[in-house]
Amino acid sequence: YTTGSNGKVTIDRLEPKTIYIQEVKVPEHLILDSTIKSVKINPNETTSYGAVNKWKLGNIKINKTDSETSEPIANVTFQLIDKSGNVVQTGTTNANGELYFNNIRVGDYKLKEVSTHSNYVLNTTIFDVKVEHEKTTTKNITNDFKKGNIKINKTDAETSKGIEGVT
Repeated sequence: YTTGSNGKVTIDRLEPKTIYIQEVKVPEHLILDSTIKSVKINPNETTSYGAVNKWKLGNIKINKTDSETSEPIANVTFQLIDKSGNVVQTGTTNANGELYFNNIRVGDYKLKEVSTHSNYVLNTTIFDVKVEHEKTTTKNITNDFKKGNIKINKTDAETSKGIEGVT
């Protein structure tokens, strides 16, 4: 017997006795409970039996580092976004440049960097990540250090004109 879209199934005309129920198949995102359960059927009654399935869960680990030195970057904030565009969780990297999103339902997600350490350029890439049951998916993400410029003006002390050829 298979449950309908409401999660229910009715089995009619069972003889009064103890029957045994065992789950043999569930949707891919749920954990199968193959434990055999006993249910007593009473005459002229409808016996109810309820069961709950847990979702398959996994984890995501982000390693945030400097693109040139590979040093960890703390205080970088990410959003974990589901395929409907909803923000599932928000978190910030620790002193080791690590961020964990734990016990996430299996499926496909996106990671978006929303703020970074003040010395770094915000990474605007949206990263795809797949969460698998009882696994930790690791994403290594880098940031570029903000670099500045210097303009040197070399002038002649007597004429105040620019001097060409100075190295």
